[in-house]
Amino acid sequence: MEKETAEINVISGIVKALPSNVDETRTITFIASTSAKDRQGTVINMNGWSLDSYKLNPIIGYQHDVYGGGMCNKPDPDDVIGRGNARISQIKDSSDNELLVDITFEDAETNPKADKIFRKIKAGTLNAVSVGFIEVGKGMKGRMNDQGEMVDTDTYFFKGQELLEISVVNIPANPEAVRRNYRDFTANALNYMAFATKKSFSELENMTIGEAINLMKGVKAPEKEKEETEESEEISTPKLSIREKLLNLSSKEL
Repeated sequence: MEKETAEINVISGIVKALPSNVDETRTITFIASTSAKDRQGTVINMNGWSLDSYKLNPIIGYQHDVYGGGMCNKPDPDDVIGRGNARISQIKDSSDNELLVDITFEDAETNPKADKIFRKIKAGTLNAVSVGFIEVGKGMKGRMNDQGEMVDTDTYFFKGQELLEISVVNIPANPEAVRRNYRDFTANALNYMAFATKKSFSELENMTIGEAINLMKGVKAPEKEKEETEESEEISTPKLSIREKLLNLSSKEL
């Protein structure tokens, strides 16, 4: 039985404050999220944040490249560029809350990439973050107003969220960012294999995962007799192409 995996969502935020002593502390505060409706038509429940797991591993990434390497790209520890202090704070002169994060960037000696991003934020070239989270509970389309009427039915209201990571990003508020990266890994893998094996792209697309792995290992395809003996085992399972199988992998499996 396949294990069901939660979908990773991302929501954007912006720089809140750039203190005068930022060069000494290397710490900048961002508004990570609010209860305002975002460009994807969703609303985060500020009282539904679960921050406990994040506080055990408060990483700050760049472009959400913190979930492990792709099919051809090795994990890069320098994609983790600092540590974050995430907290819920009440908005001044309001009854509403916001999720804030104080990001402390690694120094130039430890991580040149982190230092470059830090300097770009100071210069105003970069000013946005995204929070990576999984939904907790089941939200709903629309909400009940004070008169008991269902309104805002074109908006999805999250019931709760578990914070996974926070990343400085080039372009914020893109809920497809994480999943698009996984699809890109698939394309990169196929392109690399086509180059290494001198096979056409269409030939690779029609291979199974096992056939592709054997090809990369230099193992010959199974004999016809062996294929026939195994045919009965595959009757109940459709033969998917390598592209289809890779696209069906969960984020954790990638």
